[in-house]
Amino acid sequence: MTTKLSIDAIDQQARSFLEGCLEQPGSGQIEAVTTQVESTEEGDDILIVNITFAPSEQPLDPDQLADIPFRLAQQLEAAGEQRFCHVRIHFAEKQALRGW
Repeated sequence: MTTKLSIDAIDQQARSFLEGCLEQPGSGQIEAVTTQVESTEEGDDILIVNITFAPSEQPLDPDQLADIPFRLAQQLEAAGEQRFCHVRIHFAEKQALRGW
């Protein structure tokens, strides 16, 4: 049987995870985390987790953000979620990134 966490539980898990991994300088502040369920063409449910970073005058370090999708998916799987997790990271339009 497939375990499906509630959207609220997923949002809470994602926020908790992100607060822990974004404590370093240059990692940014979270403005919003939203989750939605969509279906593939084959009818399988997938999770879309949108992470929006607050605008920052300091450049964000992409090296600190690069593994967030993988690690968040692992965190949700460890909590019992079995749907595929697709993470979308959003930045302010003119957000500076280190090295870009």
